[in-house]
Amino acid sequence: MSAEVPSAKRPRADVSGTSYDVTKSKYWFDDGNVILQAENTQFRVHRSVLSNHSVVFRDMFTMPQPAPLDPLVDGCPVVSLSDKTADIGHVMSLFYENFKSHDMRDLMLFPHLAAILRIGKKYQIDHLQAEGLKRLRDEFPKDLDSWDVSFDKQVQLHYVADNCENIINLAHEVSVETVLPVVYLSYLNTQDSEGFSEYSKKAPRLLNEKAAQACLKGRERLIRKFLEIVKGWLVDPGIIPAATCIRGPACLNRKVEAILKIPGMDFETLNILEPLSPLYTTLLCCNCIHALIERYDEAREDIWRDLPTYFDLPEWDELEDFA
Repeated sequence: MSAEVPSAKRPRADVSGTSYDVTKSKYWFDDGNVILQAENTQFRVHRSVLSNHSVVFRDMFTMPQPAPLDPLVDGCPVVSLSDKTADIGHVMSLFYENFKSHDMRDLMLFPHLAAILRIGKKYQIDHLQAEGLKRLRDEFPKDLDSWDVSFDKQVQLHYVADNCENIINLAHEVSVETVLPVVYLSYLNTQDSEGFSEYSKKAPRLLNEKAAQACLKGRERLIRKFLEIVKGWLVDPGIIPAATCIRGPACLNRKVEAILKIPGMDFETLNILEPLSPLYTTLLCCNCIHALIERYDEAREDIWRDLPTYFDLPEWDELEDFA
């Protein structure tokens, strides 16, 4: 690799004959034998490295190639890519710098995740697809127990709340369905009711149209379902007071107030699947709180089981990735 980042630019021409500047990237190796060009940036790299990682590049380089229409650059053929410069740069950093570029034990930034999923899928780089998919699935799990562990912390990705819309769009772009129910839910957790009800009026719209409609419908359906469950609790004499209640009438008199204080009842943001701590209220005795949490967890399990369908998605076992 060159001792320092090359700064020279070479003029190129597009199909209309208009010239534009092409910049050498950081990944410009003196002994490279192929040049990848993404947008206006070129990467002089090695066929052997690309072939080792990518099925697509391996097949490309093993097939007989016609004489290049464009002149060689520094004796190397130029392969024009439709990808973003940043995405190719992220992937080249993994190919050539490995842990120096990104310690895979650390949280990953969204642009890095997007690059490995986009490029991994397009060029059949299996280990990049697997890494990106694992991080998404760990951050947005399919089972409720894992959600309880991860819902209020970052597991695999930096700044999840700030990137929910980007993650949703990326999941649609690369066809990762298994995470969509929980990404939708996480996104709704970050949106206040007033802002989300006005979402269709925002410009520019960040979510793709399909996802926006799914979230709008899902929010309404989830709230309706939770209110239906809560109404059942209010008229059920078997919850509060519990059979083992130690305060008697005091807990019964505070039943409605205690239920309304459940975080999920605050529809300003959609937190109906948030785990309920025994410390959430002091209105009830410990046994009545335990009885209420049992019913609450049963309701969460019921909603979680059908969560994809609230967003017009197939059931959990029918969701597919990279289809």
